[in-house]
Parts: sequence; C-alpha cells; structure tokens
Amino acid sequence: MNIVEQSISQAMDEPDDRMMFTRVKDIVARHLRCMDPGATVTKTEFFNHTHVPDMVLEWPGRPRTPRRFIYLRTTSDQRELDDDLQRLPRADRPVLLALGQLPSARQQGDLPPLPGSSTALLLDASALGALQPADDSPGIPHLVSRSVLEGGRGTLDKAATEEFLNTVVQGAEAARAGERVPTRDAVNALTARMTTDVADRMSTFLAALWQGGGSTLASFPAPQRGLGHLDETALMYLLESEDITDAAFWNRVVRMISLPILLRTPAAGTGNLQHLMREAIQLWTSRVCMIVPGRSETRLSARGAGR
Repeated sequence: MNIVEQSISQAMDEPDDRMMFTRVKDIVARHLRCMDPGATVTKTEFFNHTHVPDMVLEWPGRPRTPRRFIYLRTTSDQRELDDDLQRLPRADRPVLLALGQLPSARQQGDLPPLPGSSTALLLDASALGALQPADDSPGIPHLVSRSVLEGGRGTLDKAATEEFLNTVVQGAEAARAGERVPTRDAVNALTARMTTDVADRMSTFLAALWQGGGSTLASFPAPQRGLGHLDETALMYLLESEDITDAAFWNRVVRMISLPILLRTPAAGTGNLQHLMREAIQLWTSRVCMIVPGRSETRLSARGAGR
C-alpha cells in the first residue's frame, strides 16, 4: 500500500461523514498539485455525486489545456464505474477516481478495447500513488504523470500505471539514442493511454529527443502528424526534463522553435533553459532588446527576432 492509498484509507475511517469528505478531498487535491504544480484544483461542495464533480482541474498558465472534472467514487464495482464512464459528458474529460482498489482481474491485458474517441480516465488510489513521483527533481516520470492528468484515458490500476510509466520513460531514453523499438513502443502506449492532443504533444517531445540526439525526423518510428516543430507545452516538457548538457542537442532543438513560442513557454530557471539559450543567442539575431520589469500579461512583440 503506497502513501496515497494509506492516507485515503485512514481518512475514509473518519466516523463523521462531513469530516471524512473534507479529509479525502484535501488528500486528493494535495497529491494532484504535487503531480502538477501548474494545475489548480477547485473543490466543490459535493461528494460521490453521480453527475456533479467533486473537483475541477484547470491550468491557468496553459489556456489551451482543457479543464477536467474529477469524480470521487467510494465503490470499486466494475459495472457501476463502467456505467458512470458511459454517462459522463466526454467534453469534460471526466476522471473517475475509485478511492479503493480496482478488482485485481482488471489487468492491462484484460481491459476491453478503448474507443479512440474516449476522453474518460478511470483510476484507483493505488494508481494515483504510482503516478506520484518519488522526489521533487524534474524528470521524465514527472512529465508522464503530468500528461496523465492533462489527457489520460482508459483504465489505470497500479500494474497498468507502472507499466505505462516504464514504457514511456524507457522510450524517452531510447529516443535520444535513436533506438527504434522502445521509442515506437512509447508512442504506441501514449496513443492508447492519452487523448489525441496530449498523445501528439508527447510524441512531439519524443521526436525532439530523437532529433536532438542526431537522428533524422524521417526515421522517427511514428506517424509524422505535427512533428518537427515544438509548441510551448512540448517545449516545456523538454526544458523540465532531466538536465541535458549536450550543446549539439540544444543546437538542433533551437531550429525547431521560434522566439514567440519560447516567450509563451511556462518554464523558467531550469538548467535546460540556460543550455537552450546559449545555443539560441548564436542563431537568433534581433535589432531591438527590451527589458520589462515584473510580469505582464500583455503579448510581447518579437519584432526583428529571427532575422
């Protein structure tokens, strides 16, 4: 039993129902914020309601990331949970969190086929704990956990979650080395476990690692849809991954982005950002430099950049 399971189990033993609701929500919200500090978790006044969410997950710094409604469930009965998944609106990208453990029979190989259009995620407390990175240092496990919050779909118990994490982490390491099979396995796992937008973004991230390592985009073992250029979220994934000191890697990455994309990227102060900028200043030229104190929500103009 991991710390998330243990904390939720202890809270569920609270004799006062209202206090129990509050404690469980506080525990879940805290762990969701640990998985993605850029997310905001809004708790509603409901608990275990059929159609009204217990929490709303949003990303203010990433306005293109759709919000997700989270429904806590005190049952682990497969039929009841499957019925909920069918009834909840797809547009809300619902997340059903079973506060206990899903039946052990629901292993990854035993799960029914998932429609490609599905946006719902079902997981249990053990899976939530498995998604909690072991430390606070940036790395691929953090990025994978964050992507599950943004666009995970299907059913994840502890075994399936650990297998998914291992597949993507190994695929990211393989992408930098130009190894086709584990990279392709990671892309396939992302396609099966993520909504299309998040799967494409993570595939773009893997493609950036692939190209940064010196392999050609044409040889990347995945469909070429949207690959070759990083958007701000994919670039954020790259900047917040493990420290990469290879100057040639960042020289290739600079050619996949633009200054406006960099300015919109919600990542600052990382070692990888410094490595990127050392290469960028050798390739990007400008006629104007403006230093603006404080934070501004207004759109910055990049006149002259890249010329």
